[in-house]
Amino acid sequence: MPARRLLAVLALLLLPAVAGAAGPKRTCKQLCAAERRACGPALRACLAAADGRAARRSCRVDRQRCRTLPAKDCRRMLTEAVVPEFTDLASCPTTPEAACTNLGPDEPCTDALHPADAYFWDRFHAGDYAAIPSILAGLRAGLAENPDDPSLARHLPWTYIWRLAESARGITAPELLETLRETRPGFARAVTLNAGDARVLGFLAGITLGEGIALNDPALYDEGNALFVQGIAAWPEFNYFSSGYILSQLPRDHPGFRLALEQQWANIDACAGFIVDRTDPDLAATLKRETTLGRLRVCWNSWIAPYNLEGFFMNLGDMLVKDGQVATGVQVYEAARLAENYDSWPYREHLERRIVEAAENAARFDQEPPDHDHAIMFRTTYSCMGCHQAH
Repeated sequence: MPARRLLAVLALLLLPAVAGAAGPKRTCKQLCAAERRACGPALRACLAAADGRAARRSCRVDRQRCRTLPAKDCRRMLTEAVVPEFTDLASCPTTPEAACTNLGPDEPCTDALHPADAYFWDRFHAGDYAAIPSILAGLRAGLAENPDDPSLARHLPWTYIWRLAESARGITAPELLETLRETRPGFARAVTLNAGDARVLGFLAGITLGEGIALNDPALYDEGNALFVQGIAAWPEFNYFSSGYILSQLPRDHPGFRLALEQQWANIDACAGFIVDRTDPDLAATLKRETTLGRLRVCWNSWIAPYNLEGFFMNLGDMLVKDGQVATGVQVYEAARLAENYDSWPYREHLERRIVEAAENAARFDQEPPDHDHAIMFRTTYSCMGCHQAH
């Protein structure tokens, strides 16, 4: 083939790829223009309050993240059509920077926290279920003084969620009634104070959907699912898991459980950047983008959830075993061992036992009422702590 003709053919082959790459870049520049413009004023405010060279350096690091991360996440989503929410992107995918984010599981949080928030995290990371009344009292007192504090507002119903989720550890009738009365309204208010945080929307969706299942209320069930549609569109990497986790309690032949399984796989797809094989997944390959920054940070272990990976793989393994996909379930269980801190995970023995008993658990995990010694993760006494307990 003549060289000129060969060059023409190569140009035809390469031009669509170049145009496709430029398209997302231009689109994201437009979508994230307002967010980038806000970075300058935020830097000036940060520098005005900074005390010392280290604080000023931190301000400039934050500004660089402010300018680059949303656009980077935007381009990643538009070029990786692995879930529908990526291709339907209509706004800049900004990520809330709450206190103690962007930290690895072993890094200390040095952010200034309200005393009630600090106590919440200390007891939550310790798995101290008995401390819940004192945690609630501190958060309520903090909100009495600072009623519009977004962090206190979300941690109050979050503590109620913990009480409810692990109620097999011991909950009194008055505590149960209080929890059911306060949790959903608490998250509804927290959503208004954390308007840009799709995690909070996901928790409101979760308690609404959970109440719909527990009360056999189709209206609440549908409302919860509708809220999750919004939450998943806003932050797929977080809310695919959140929705599927709530739905995992349904019988394996229920349409909601079928949806839950696919949502867990979609969560992995979104984090990995490619469609994972559902029967023989290469889960080691899904861990290559580990980060503590941007929207992908929720996919990995962090200060907030030190054993997020281990807990995720335990839950998905449980769901697959419950569905009768025992071999794939064991493969997913074993992927938890890939986490760097697996050996220090407080619930490692529970997972190792699941690997041994996987065949027997296929029936146990679908039985009603559940046997809490042989139940899927959602119905255990560590349904929150499996990811969040640090010590």
